[in-house]
Amino acid sequence: MNKTTKEAFLEAMEKQFGSDEALGVWFEVRDEAGRTLEKLSPAANAERMLRLGLENPDASAYLPHGGSATCCTDYAMHIYLALPGRVVIFGFSNEDNPTSRFAQEAMAEGHDFAIVDKRYIVDPWPRLVPAEFNQMVFDLEDAVDAALVLDIYGPRDCWEWCEGTEKFANKEYARSA
Repeated sequence: MNKTTKEAFLEAMEKQFGSDEALGVWFEVRDEAGRTLEKLSPAANAERMLRLGLENPDASAYLPHGGSATCCTDYAMHIYLALPGRVVIFGFSNEDNPTSRFAQEAMAEGHDFAIVDKRYIVDPWPRLVPAEFNQMVFDLEDAVDAALVLDIYGPRDCWEWCEGTEKFANKEYARSA
């Protein structure tokens, strides 16, 4: 049986952005003086944490373009750079979008995310950083997903185009993507 266009898209997004490994996240361990001791893959960092009995990592996490792997804006920029011409970055502050689950659960002060092909929110941050949601792709044309989007991201009229973020990504990060 052939996959639908939507199924193929969901599979491709999962493969490209669905995990730290897929995204190309890497960790950097530094000493007290700030010197780099190790650069580690997610698996190597997890093994190091287990070996040392650490519950919280003492390493900084980065996306391939150099942005933070703990910042939603950097995830949105990563997707923007990985899918040139297909992504628009949107965001909101919790103050301006109080009915969003992001605001209600105070996950951050606001949230930035990628919309791909004018149809899909692709947002691995809530899955990979605060581990709040498993779903990372939402089809804005699907009634079930649209209801989830309203709950999680709030009303669309509370979202703003992050033109400055896109310009920053093009200027500062595009060469390393």
